[in-house]
Amino acid sequence: MNVKALIAAVLLAGLGVTSAAAQTAAPLPEIRVAISTSDQGTALLYADSAGLFRKAGLNVTITKMRSGAEIVAGIVGGSLDIGNSSVVSVIEGHARGVPFQMIAPTTYYSADKRDSGLIVPVASAIKVPRDLIAKNVGVVSLQDIFTLSLLVWLAQHGIDPQGVRFVEMPPPAAAAAMEQGRLDAALVFQPVMSQDVDSQKFRILGYPLDAMGKVSEVSAYVAMPDWVAAHRDIVDRFNRALYDASVYVGHHERETGPLLAAWAGVDPAVVATMTRPGRALYLEPGALQNFVDEAAKFKLIDKPFPVAELISSAALKPPRGGRVP
Repeated sequence: MNVKALIAAVLLAGLGVTSAAAQTAAPLPEIRVAISTSDQGTALLYADSAGLFRKAGLNVTITKMRSGAEIVAGIVGGSLDIGNSSVVSVIEGHARGVPFQMIAPTTYYSADKRDSGLIVPVASAIKVPRDLIAKNVGVVSLQDIFTLSLLVWLAQHGIDPQGVRFVEMPPPAAAAAMEQGRLDAALVFQPVMSQDVDSQKFRILGYPLDAMGKVSEVSAYVAMPDWVAAHRDIVDRFNRALYDASVYVGHHERETGPLLAAWAGVDPAVVATMTRPGRALYLEPGALQNFVDEAAKFKLIDKPFPVAELISSAALKPPRGGRVP
């Protein structure tokens, strides 16, 4: 037996633990989590890479998916436990009887944290919102937070949204589609937005999410209520680790940028200079209710309801007077 092994054996013996027992310790509980390639998942990536989940006694497996719709389908189907989804997808699911629960926030959007925007080719004749009438506009999904915000934004500019053609298009594919003439504009988010604008081939036409209010929580980690109830201790540990990661990322954007760049497959230099979203620490009804109300107004759901119905009792509670920013 070498010296290191001997020391380890002595220490284990002193603790009343045999080597065999140590080797057969119970595996950490596994959580299957999915996120897209947006900056909304950076805190999760940091929590994993920094060992915060393992420190919390969890084995978190992270899967990359193209959209929130794909993620929620995995949660409903049972192949995922937790996933990052647009709050509008959760709202629509709830209205249709799918009992999603939001267990933790991801990021928030505000006028000084604009991490999404509507882009057009630099040479495009589209100069103002009205020029979008009868044009093809790329959106991630026909029924998600970006499409809803675009509907509200168009209406605020006096434009009937029915006069604009929405085309489902993953943001990374939007630039090529515009260069090929298949799209006239596209709603994209970071890091794709900065990557496209920095290429000097595209420019920002507007920021539709501004239409949703001063501060908006745009997405959340969701799960099915039965799974949450059966794994409450695991969810609590997951949330605490994610909270610590969100605080860290919010204060260390430059240091954590490479994590996002590698996950999203973009140049780290793009991430280093782009606008990053705010890191939401709690699920705040005041930053979410407007999405329910506008979804009902634009007939994405039949009627409004209190958004608090969607927030799990397992979600961390803010201190008295706490707010998202």
